[in-house]
Amino acid sequence: MDGIKDLIRNTISIQDVIASYITIIPFGKNYKACCPFHHEKTPSLHITPEKQMFYCFGCKKGGDIFTFVQEIEHVDFRESMKILAEKSGIALHQSDELSQELKVKKNLHLIHEYATRFYQLVLSKNDLIVSYLSDRGITRDSIKKWRIGYAPDGFYELVRVLQQKKFVDTDLVSSGLMMPGNRGLHDRFRGRIMFPISDSSGKIIGFSGRIVAGTAESTRDVGKYINSPETILYHKSKILFGFHHAKQSIAQKKSVVLVEGQFDCILSHQSGHENTVALSGTACTALHMEQLARFAQEIIVATDNDGAGIKSAHSIAQLAYQFDCEVSLIVLPNGKDPADMITADSLAWSHAISERKDYLSFFSEITAGQSLRDRLQTVRDVLFPSLTVITNQVYRDEKLHRIATILHVSD
Repeated sequence: MDGIKDLIRNTISIQDVIASYITIIPFGKNYKACCPFHHEKTPSLHITPEKQMFYCFGCKKGGDIFTFVQEIEHVDFRESMKILAEKSGIALHQSDELSQELKVKKNLHLIHEYATRFYQLVLSKNDLIVSYLSDRGITRDSIKKWRIGYAPDGFYELVRVLQQKKFVDTDLVSSGLMMPGNRGLHDRFRGRIMFPISDSSGKIIGFSGRIVAGTAESTRDVGKYINSPETILYHKSKILFGFHHAKQSIAQKKSVVLVEGQFDCILSHQSGHENTVALSGTACTALHMEQLARFAQEIIVATDNDGAGIKSAHSIAQLAYQFDCEVSLIVLPNGKDPADMITADSLAWSHAISERKDYLSFFSEITAGQSLRDRLQTVRDVLFPSLTVITNQVYRDEKLHRIATILHVSD
């Protein structure tokens, strides 16, 4: 194990590892950054390439590349070795078990890459689907950038292509793209527009497929969208659609726009708001928020103007406040989503973002006509649960003071 550790250390630099997670700034021969392990606005994390070490003068955390990955990925040392070995391209031959796992992951990455190319090729020959995407406002440049494709309306189209590449059936099933049946393996995605899902480094690890009217698949009792199942590559509680494309803009703007779907995300990028990511049919989790909080100080939530939308905003605010992030809301018109707004008038979406409302100020407006008793109940049932998760006393007191101002009472 010591030999493998030294090999990894000599192959990949600590600054490259840390830069794959957060923004780092040159500082003489060294680097510095805002620490991802606690909230701060002034960089206190120092990275020393010569010693291959990092140290935060704020929270006092420090160590080598293995320590950093353990802390930021919430894994043990063994798992950190797997992650770093994969990043550095090292096959862990000294451990048959680890070597086999990395081999499987490599095969699954290749399967997803070949699948993406296949779906792109099929789309390029389907004028009807390209026209549909154009009608939805998606440009050809975006189709290329996001590697959008189309899964043909058949059970064995992709499986035949991948079997010709000599992938074994167990890996095809493990990828989530194939399912076993009475006649052998068949394609999970059929008759759908395919949106590749990438990890933070840009590798394809899954797909989200949207059904298209007029296909055999659309006549079956299936969902409009289906996503890849959980695999050793794809964990929906960790992955945000578009994060690979958005992370640089998020770091620059210190804010992120959080939407629900792929069309919303892609069209928001097209309209100039490249700090946008999408949840893709899953609830926001602490792991999602932790990832965003490494780059952003403000979470801008695009929420439907109904009970479900407001409830979702509450949940996201509770998560964001745990990481000392500010929360703002874009309240969408009834029955509209960001994609609808952008397709009709991209300036309307830009205006909605610029006119976003602070989470607490939003409740000031919707409770303005209520009695003091009703307003207090809103605070007790809605706002206080969000504030109880804040561990930073100063930050929590500032929020309490703002609530008191909203209610016109003393805090």
